Amino acid sequence: MEFLKAVAKSKSWTSAFYILFPQVSNMVSRKLTAVWAGLDFLLLAAGAVALTLSIVWRAEDTLMNIVLTPDYLTTGMVLGIALLVTFAVSIGAIIQKNHITIGLVILNYTLLVDALGIVVIGTFIWYFTLQERNNFHVIWQAATRDTRITLQDQRQEDERFKKIDAKRGGRGFV
Repeated sequence: MEFLKAVAKSKSWTSAFYILFPQVSNMVSRKLTAVWAGLDFLLLAAGAVALTLSIVWRAEDTLMNIVLTPDYLTTGMVLGIALLVTFAVSIGAIIQKNHITIGLVILNYTLLVDALGIVVIGTFIWYFTLQERNNFHVIWQAATRDTRITLQDQRQEDERFKKIDAKRGGRGFV
């Protein structure tokens, strides 16, 4: 709320940043601060999106539960929390005085941990997509008849499904 008040009083959001954190204005140029603020906002947005989607996608949805296992959602939640913690560390690191650089060192290490986590999680998801037919065939075979019918009922508006279902005599696609 303070930031919005500061933006309203100032001519730009970078000026508002300097109103909120006056000790920073003596340290670095406004352009560098603006770039940092933009990248930090993107870090905050990435953490918020990862955390929010991990929570929202846990809802009961038969098709979504086949694609996204609870392990993937938990990993996304951990990654979102890690990105949000890095955002908090970055705020603390930047508002320190010039001669204190330990905050920036800690920020660099947290960014490296985030990058490693993103690469590892991304690699697992990428590998899963390479094995899509094998993975979904096993899941489809293990699904009960009721689960298959529920999934097919969700796709009834699909023209391709209607044609296949009509050839099989209706409800025989299971």
